[in-house]
Amino acid sequence: MVEKPHAESIEQVIKQQVTVTAGSIGKVEVPIPKDKSVFLKGYGYTWFTGNKYTLNNGSILWPTRSDQEGSPAIPVIFGNPFKCRSGSNLKVTIENNDGSDHTYDVVFYIITNDLLDIESTGGDLNLTIGGSTGTAASVSISDSTGTTFADVTADGLEVHIDKALPAGTNNIGDVDIASALPAGTNNIGDVDIASALPAGTNNIGTTGENRTAVHTAVSVGSASTLVLASNVNRKSAILINDSDEVIYLNLGGTAVSNTGIRINAAGGKFEMSKELGNLSTAAINGICASGTKNIIITEMI
Repeated sequence: MVEKPHAESIEQVIKQQVTVTAGSIGKVEVPIPKDKSVFLKGYGYTWFTGNKYTLNNGSILWPTRSDQEGSPAIPVIFGNPFKCRSGSNLKVTIENNDGSDHTYDVVFYIITNDLLDIESTGGDLNLTIGGSTGTAASVSISDSTGTTFADVTADGLEVHIDKALPAGTNNIGDVDIASALPAGTNNIGDVDIASALPAGTNNIGTTGENRTAVHTAVSVGSASTLVLASNVNRKSAILINDSDEVIYLNLGGTAVSNTGIRINAAGGKFEMSKELGNLSTAAINGICASGTKNIIITEMI
């Protein structure tokens, strides 16, 4: 009988980072305490050409693979979590055959009866600031033009909404600030929204938008095949592998086997949206090993 997590178990995400020099072998390990019940739900890793990856949860040694089964941003999630052996290590061994030194992020999704006392490392945003004293009086965040700023000061984030947003519509999402707030002062903090923003729609948030679904199906070839044309009106999309063979996707470029986004056979999927933070409006191309493999797409516009 296969042991399964208890209903009261909790999920934990652990990310570790390791640098492996060219031609060397490195590993990321998470110790499993003897008094914990731990199940591996999914994992992902940074992938480079020519590298080899081996997963071991202390109970099962997975076959070594050279493709990307899951990434730190989009990990592979197993249908049934795998029991980790108490007192052992959950680890990924990395063989760097790429010819250059690389730093790898490895993420584990686990289910446990109690949180493991392990601090995640890697994948953080580091901001380097200048100044003779090693600190900065202010740090500016600008729009894409590099000329409209929101200031970060010692008091926190000082956002000039009337300056940071483009003239005219001034939208953050789909809520009309002037009409959504009660009549009167309409303040957020000490800012009178109605008077501080220039005339226009002046939106914050999302009240829910209607989207039109467009369903298509494409036969992916053994050479790079256009799966979904570029569309500036795209709000989200989901692509499902309706075949018996792995399909690889490239956003905005030529698809290459064992590179880019991997969609597993028989229902593997890739989803993008502005809510998930990974929306791309570029053309999407796909490729598979033997060709004539079906992928079904739903694009929301």
